[in-house]
Amino acid sequence: MYSHCSALQCLSNVPALTEYFLSDEYKVHINRNNPLGMKGDVALAYGELIHEMWSGKTNSCAPTSLKQCIERYAPQFSGYAQQDSQEFMSFLLDGLHEDLNLVKQKPYIGKKDDDGKVDDSTLAAGQWEYYRKRNQSEIHDIFHGQIKSIVHCLTCGTAARTFDPICFLSLPLPDKEKIRTFKIEYVRLNG
Repeated sequence: MYSHCSALQCLSNVPALTEYFLSDEYKVHINRNNPLGMKGDVALAYGELIHEMWSGKTNSCAPTSLKQCIERYAPQFSGYAQQDSQEFMSFLLDGLHEDLNLVKQKPYIGKKDDDGKVDDSTLAAGQWEYYRKRNQSEIHDIFHGQIKSIVHCLTCGTAARTFDPICFLSLPLPDKEKIRTFKIEYVRLNG
């Protein structure tokens, strides 16, 4: 049994992602020349798997061709040993993103520092725009977001904010004695 079937099942149940692959729209977005991608191989193999899973013709299917494709580019996923599903999902989503990235040549753009003169939403929107100039894919649109970080200088007291792109939000699972409350604020930006 392939150890990452549960991760694939989870991804296949993300409606926007599955509809994108079932419509075959992804095929016109394949970026075979992206040096960070896998020549479209991962996107094509994942698309075939999604079609097989959702065809209604079989009760089960084996992700053999996707597994072989991923092993070509990431030997750490070879064999059938149990591996970290989050690491696999991260690799797969990154591979799909780069295979489908509509930005053909990523421009160099200097990132602006926080000068403290704009509000959070303006700074976040600017940093998101910067990120989007280099990353545009359906994978990005579905799974990526931003996380706000604040760094305080202990010497002068200045605080610098950044809004970094994220695909996964890791939450620690504390011991029962050390349960803490986290505040996670979800802010949806238009676009």
